[in-house]
Amino acid sequence: MTSDTSKTMLLILNPTAGRRRRGLVDAVVRCVRAEGWTVDVVETASAGDARRLAERCDSARHAVIAVAGGDGTINEVINGLAARPHAAPALGIGRSAPPMCWRTNWASARRRRRSRGP
Repeated sequence: MTSDTSKTMLLILNPTAGRRRRGLVDAVVRCVRAEGWTVDVVETASAGDARRLAERCDSARHAVIAVAGGDGTINEVINGLAARPHAAPALGIGRSAPPMCWRTNWASARRRRRSRGP
């Protein structure tokens, strides 16, 4: 079975950000996986981890990097992507919302993308 790398996401998660809402993150991951995506979740453990993960992310494996964290985590990921000497995966940043909102927004984005064509 071949994998579709266009539907593979790296989720960089700061487990201490956002009042530690791991349940929300897990619900969002379940929704994204239900849409057929492969999601690799990697938790940060210390300052600089998110930057290193974004900078070293294998763009042949992950089409998208998503961030679940606060401003500091998002800043690190952006700086990591900017430091890459080669192409970077797309970056997805979303605000915290109930899982159903995420699923609705995700489905809406997919419909818009399909209507635009390849």
